[in-house]
Amino acid sequence: MEFVFENDGNHNNAQGDIFAPVNSQNNAQEELFASASAQIPKRKPRRTLPNDFNNIDFAEPAKRPRKRTTGPKVNYVKSVKKKKKSAKKSFEWTWSKAGWIFCGALVLRLFFMDSGVLDYHSMNQTLIEKENDLQRLRHENAEIMQEIHKMKTSQSYQKKLAREHLGVIAHDEYLVLFSKDSTASSF
Repeated sequence: MEFVFENDGNHNNAQGDIFAPVNSQNNAQEELFASASAQIPKRKPRRTLPNDFNNIDFAEPAKRPRKRTTGPKVNYVKSVKKKKKSAKKSFEWTWSKAGWIFCGALVLRLFFMDSGVLDYHSMNQTLIEKENDLQRLRHENAEIMQEIHKMKTSQSYQKKLAREHLGVIAHDEYLVLFSKDSTASSF
């Protein structure tokens, strides 16, 4: 926004040229100043400050000419053909990439090859199962040793085993057999 103030009329150079010749006696100087003033555009006179607030006027903003583009017009309706880029290598080998690939191969070997992590876990499970079987067999062996010791030392245990497994009866006992078809009457 630009402020324009009214002239108070006291200024002498209101409509005059800034480059007016000082000495009008010399024609050569006049022509020189006239040609210089023709080349330089005339300026508006300097305005003075207003004496009163009622004397303030607002000027329109300066209009700037449009910038003219140089070159051909661009048509945006048609597609523009782009030059195809030359085929670049999508992967370039560097030492760091080769090192990371080597480390990745070692990690894969660590997991999946013989004596790797997966094999370790499966062997660990097998080891736990074998330890459980060993504990069970030791317990069974201890029970069998106790039974053998009873067979060798206790006669009552020997008689019990002979009755259960061999069907032996004592000389003062009688053997009574019942048939499956007959029913016993209790009268």
